[in-house]
Amino acid sequence: MTKKIKPTIQATLRPFFLVMILLPLLAHSADWVVAPGIAVEQIFTDNAHLDDTQEHESITSLKPRISLYRKAARSTVDIRYAPQYRHYWQETESNKLVQFLQAEGDIELVENHFFIDGWATADQHTLDSSSRTGVDSVTGSDELTQVYTAGISPYLVSQLGAYVSMEARYGINRVEYSEETADSSTGHRADLVLGSGRSIKTLPWELHLEKSIVDYDDLQEDDEVTRARAEVAYQLNRQWALAAAMGYEKYELALNQDNDGEIWSVGFIYTPSSRSRLAAGFGERSFGDDYYLDFSHRSQRIVWTAGYQRDFVSARDEVLRPTLFDRQDAFGNLIRDPVLTNPVRATRSGPTLDEGFYLLEAFNTKVVFSAARTSLALSAAYIEREYEEVLLINDSTETNLIGQFTRKLRPRLSGNLGLRWTDHQEEGADYDQWTLSVGGNYQVGPKTTLSVRLSHLERDADAVDSSYTENRASVRLDKRW
Repeated sequence: MTKKIKPTIQATLRPFFLVMILLPLLAHSADWVVAPGIAVEQIFTDNAHLDDTQEHESITSLKPRISLYRKAARSTVDIRYAPQYRHYWQETESNKLVQFLQAEGDIELVENHFFIDGWATADQHTLDSSSRTGVDSVTGSDELTQVYTAGISPYLVSQLGAYVSMEARYGINRVEYSEETADSSTGHRADLVLGSGRSIKTLPWELHLEKSIVDYDDLQEDDEVTRARAEVAYQLNRQWALAAAMGYEKYELALNQDNDGEIWSVGFIYTPSSRSRLAAGFGERSFGDDYYLDFSHRSQRIVWTAGYQRDFVSARDEVLRPTLFDRQDAFGNLIRDPVLTNPVRATRSGPTLDEGFYLLEAFNTKVVFSAARTSLALSAAYIEREYEEVLLINDSTETNLIGQFTRKLRPRLSGNLGLRWTDHQEEGADYDQWTLSVGGNYQVGPKTTLSVRLSHLERDADAVDSSYTENRASVRLDKRW
């Protein structure tokens, strides 16, 4: 059989970049938020390969960056790009250029009716759920792959009278890995959504029809998911609402057994004020029990969020979800330079990059405190992945606790302390890993910062050859314009 010719990431990106070029020409009523910069960092590590060889390495990192943001009446463009060149002086690894990109935009071609969304990302991920990870992806990169994603989606919106609204959308996306052991793929998805119009307040409803196809480069069969779901909410009063859903879904998968079944759920929405919201419920889907939780609370200085979900997904789905650089902080304020505010340090660990589907159960919560001179962020996450036996992939559970403390000590001097702990349980790959980091930032000039950082990482694994430590020291000079 002749192998199918797949589009490359460059081919997928062409229509996206065409849209991004048109957006500035059509954005007349807003100013650009532009934040260019460059960072030079010298890193010293005592374990370049994250193993028992304990090879020392001196690494120079050069990272230019650009952040562009513009929101107008009929278009939005948001680009955050930060390529990183790494030079390994002891030649423990080859010198390399790693791409970090998050770009998205939308354009309104026909007022109130026809739109086009586009997006693209570049990031690094672990190949396996138990891969070795260091303080960041600068060390132990043999178990990492560069991940490129891109997509474009035209959609039509219409009001069918005062009581019904409609959205019809088609999207194509591409996920491509630099390592051949991970299977790249192209996805297609069509959605039709009918919902209550602007005149309906007490009983809002929605009917969602969805069809998605994922075509993997190295598989003859495709993954196909068909879903029909109807939702309705009843507003009891200003604070309380009841919610219910019902429907049907069908999975026709390349590696997993096909399955289908009914969808139903019941739950509630509690909104005591404009700053607090709690939604929770239970039900059933084709893969089994279904529970959900979505909580958020905001005050002047504290933001607290929490969420829980069960879903039947693929590694591809998880790769498409993460946010690389947040454009807004926890309090909803626009971040002018997201790359500087949220530098990519931790390796993006996740599922084994396989084509199979699995049951994902995830809980996460985060509390952010911000005062004039002090900020504190605490987060916790529990992730469980359960695979079918035919996939020959071990089930895994992972618990993460992360804390980050920052304090302004002097007008130009600030200090920071970070702690991350991970408990990973998987047959033949159990380990505990923790990382402690301490550092300081000194404002050399109005737009120049000097940073010093010390880190210690330790992994204690059941398999002796999977245990290791890494000590790290780094000096970074950051220039903004």
